[in-house]
Amino acid sequence: LWLSRLENQPFLAPLWLSHQHRDAYWKRGSICEDFSAVHAAVLSVGGWHDGYRNTISHLVTNIEAPVKGIVGPWIHKYPHYAGPRPAIGFLQEALRWWDRWLKGAETGVDTDPAYRAYVMDSVRPARWHPERPGRWVAEQEWPSSSIRAEAIELIPEGAKPAIVATPQNCGLAGGEYFPFTFGPELPGDQRPDDALSVCFDQPVLDQAIDILGAPELLVRVASDRPQANIAVRLCDVHPDGASELISYGVLNLTHRGSHEFPEALVPGETVSARVVLDQ
Repeated sequence: LWLSRLENQPFLAPLWLSHQHRDAYWKRGSICEDFSAVHAAVLSVGGWHDGYRNTISHLVTNIEAPVKGIVGPWIHKYPHYAGPRPAIGFLQEALRWWDRWLKGAETGVDTDPAYRAYVMDSVRPARWHPERPGRWVAEQEWPSSSIRAEAIELIPEGAKPAIVATPQNCGLAGGEYFPFTFGPELPGDQRPDDALSVCFDQPVLDQAIDILGAPELLVRVASDRPQANIAVRLCDVHPDGASELISYGVLNLTHRGSHEFPEALVPGETVSARVVLDQ
């Protein structure tokens, strides 16, 4: 069965490249087109090192049916044996959920926190971490009223704008999009990419801070051509310069207003854009 599936699987890259804006092809399989159509109870579980790391928050925020979310430090594996550790009793969590919503048993899942997340501590960059130090937090509501946004001004008003002309080999330290082999697939030391980027360094922190949610960059930018991309990385820089990737976001600037209706840039004209980084 599996070999038959592989033999009949089309090469998807040309198909995806033929749908470069949000058309009916993408809408057909996207739950965000109508969250209210979901009536089943949803337990969404994922990992910070997985490609679907943003999904959990989006589901918990928007689904009206019973929904809970759990996010750990894991790659694309089941979280009862995934790495980096710590693992959780995923099978037990699933059984509690199914017994409640399929059998009507009182298992207590109704009163579980809306969103449980593992907040990872600062570590030095490495292509693989067997374990990530940190702690679990539980939010009874999501989005949480206990989280506050902090604005950081990268370029003071009136200062000279930064000029970005990044070579295409920038980004090679980004790691695999879908790590799942328990091997060297995580982002490495970001210093090679930092050297090819425009960097905005902040003062050394006098105390640790938690980041839970999606960072955003609001930018005013002009390009010398009608199509351009902007890539943003948020890094944890150590005293010796070692740079650990925390999150990143990429935006095709022709999609700055809409993924469904792209709009070419006018060379030399300044536009506003919002880049949402991964959670």
